[in-house]
Amino acid sequence: KIDLEIFHCVALASKNVVFLFVLNATTSIYERHEEAFLPAYQDVGAVYQAHKAVFDAIRDQDAKKAAKMMQEMLEEQRTILMEVHNGKEK
Repeated sequence: KIDLEIFHCVALASKNVVFLFVLNATTSIYERHEEAFLPAYQDVGAVYQAHKAVFDAIRDQDAKKAAKMMQEMLEEQRTILMEVHNGKEK
């Protein structure tokens, strides 16, 4: 759940209205099926480092790097979830 809060803060900080709308639209899906997303958070250290990279880029006012770090984090989580839910645990 903290991940959603972090994404919400990033969306607000970036003033990206589309990201905020998408996040708000998908939050209820996440909350109803939270257990399906848990595999993406098993490696707490990796999740922490990914979030830190995004926040460091934001702190440094490097929008391109922040977007790149966020994209990489989301792609890694998507890969993990696709592997798990297609029967191929990572």
